[in-house]
Amino acid sequence: MNGSPIGWRCLVRCTALAAGLLLPAFAAMGQSRASPTFRSSEIVFRSSPLSFPAGTIAFPSAPLQTETPTAIEITLPADVLFDFDKAELRTDALDALRELTAIIRAKARGPVTIQGYTDALGADAYNQKLSERRAHAVKTWLVSREGVAAKALTAPGFGARNPVAPNRKPDGSDDPDGRQLNRRVTVVIRK
Repeated sequence: MNGSPIGWRCLVRCTALAAGLLLPAFAAMGQSRASPTFRSSEIVFRSSPLSFPAGTIAFPSAPLQTETPTAIEITLPADVLFDFDKAELRTDALDALRELTAIIRAKARGPVTIQGYTDALGADAYNQKLSERRAHAVKTWLVSREGVAAKALTAPGFGARNPVAPNRKPDGSDDPDGRQLNRRVTVVIRK
């Protein structure tokens, strides 16, 4: 404003306008103990029915990352890394594994735990071994392809324990969507 008449006039007008609008409202509040009332018009939203095509619900097959002050947890859905009931890494898993490697290199200041999980189909002993093989496959890839130090990595398997979703629906029937979420590899990176 630097003392310009136009700037000062604008300031004076804005102040007067605000005072004219706000002061009567504040004065009225001081005269009665009732709380101020606000009036609004009814708002009507028009909508049309939603329709969804019939078919399978697809969950995003992308890594899920959460971070705390002491650790980063990255969950990689098994369908990104492996074919069903397999422990060999898929060729299209390489991008997700490279992203994982970059995070490990940038943030790891302590041990890195690669945890394998399965759904609840099959025998417990079989699922345990499959989860161990999957965790070990990720560890082997990080060491052999990316040069991550093997001594910093552990790779336990947990089978169907610690599910993140129900394997069965409330009526007892199979829940393939829940089972899909439970097939995963979770990497815990200590900072």
